Amino acid sequence: MKKQLVLDVAKWRCGGKKCQKGEGDTLLLNKEGYMCCLGQFTKQLIDVSDEEICNASTPQELQRKIPVLTKKDEDQYINTYLAMNAMNINDNELTTPREKIEKLKKLFAQHGYEIIIQNEQCLNYTNMPKEIPKGIFI
Repeated sequence: MKKQLVLDVAKWRCGGKKCQKGEGDTLLLNKEGYMCCLGQFTKQLIDVSDEEICNASTPQELQRKIPVLTKKDEDQYINTYLAMNAMNINDNELTTPREKIEKLKKLFAQHGYEIIIQNEQCLNYTNMPKEIPKGIFI
């Protein structure tokens, strides 16, 4: 059985100016409260606070072992190839959020993880608030 990771589209920051979800800089957690895919997955893989991941660009900045995302290299932790590939997918300005999801699902499946999409209806909108008001969708 595959391990599961949840990608909450309502809190997701991805892409660039032309094709993006969320607001602010693309970080594990930005000051606007949005998280890139690896920010969301890091919080599910290890016990880490918002304060610890806020404004970090990549998992290796945390200098902690994060399953499938960081690995020990001499005296420090570095991003794995999986993490680097996921960042490239997440930050690509030329792909839509739906395309990114499909690519992330395939990438993580190769490592024994299934990505579950939460608040998928938010893919129909850009820059949705991270907290979805009740009754907004029928």
